[in-house]
Amino acid sequence: MGETSEVIYLSPYSLLAMARTGNLIRIHCPFTVEAISETYGLFPGRRYEVNLVRDDPLLLMLYRIGELYYPYSAFRITVAGDD
Repeated sequence: MGETSEVIYLSPYSLLAMARTGNLIRIHCPFTVEAISETYGLFPGRRYEVNLVRDDPLLLMLYRIGELYYPYSAFRITVAGDD
């Protein structure tokens, strides 16, 4: 599995990820992310399941995990086949 280098909001149920290889991959909810920040009560390295995506004028994009929203920049997405 490899990391994505860019993420683009498409809808509340999917986003478009640009893999490091240059391939565009549409990711549908729910999908798994890994926390890279201790902010917002997150644990770095822990995996979380995103069940909704929302655009935001200040933070660009938010992930809904459980009942709370978190900025997408606090996470890393890995995509199968992006090696």
